[in-house]
Amino acid sequence: MCHFAAFDGDADLIIQEQMKNIEGKFIVLEEDISHKDFLGLAEAQGWNHYSTYSPETEKDRFEDVWHTTDNKNTIHFIEDPITGTRYIWAKGSNLKEVLFKIHRWLPAYEPEELIQMAVEADQPDEAIDALFRIAVAFPNFNEAAIGIFKQYLSHPSKLIRKATVQAIAYRAWSEGIGLLEKVSDEDVEVEVREFAKILLSEIDQQ
Repeated sequence: MCHFAAFDGDADLIIQEQMKNIEGKFIVLEEDISHKDFLGLAEAQGWNHYSTYSPETEKDRFEDVWHTTDNKNTIHFIEDPITGTRYIWAKGSNLKEVLFKIHRWLPAYEPEELIQMAVEADQPDEAIDALFRIAVAFPNFNEAAIGIFKQYLSHPSKLIRKATVQAIAYRAWSEGIGLLEKVSDEDVEVEVREFAKILLSEIDQQ
């Protein structure tokens, strides 16, 4: 699965997630897992449906929100067109059992697995998918994740460097802003430098 189109358009589509200290766990689902599969899990567990947010434009994400029966946990199923991923955001005070059920029912990537996939990627589409999955899976600053981003900012392909810039901007960690500033000043391609400048401007306006 390749997501070239996800970052090859307007930069103002990209800045989606800038909340800091995001609570809960983000679980990136495998590609063939659908909303229907998630509904099977939610219904089997007796979770209570809270709300569904349908996209108004092709830029918007689809989000389906459920609560556990004790109302101590909230589970969001999200289809994100920016990263081309489907993922679950689970948060609450009693997550252990919820996470166990999710992983048992729905095939998903472990965070360490995503890092390894990025390390081992040898095709452009594999690299780009890995970058976007990492951006989703690590909402808060993570040393291994930023290490991957630093590595890919030196990639010979400008397409992959642009994808890396987008992945960094997607979460807009304060620790990543310096990387974007460096790219905007030093990348060998004008296109990549300008892309980073646009994203930095978008982040400043948030």
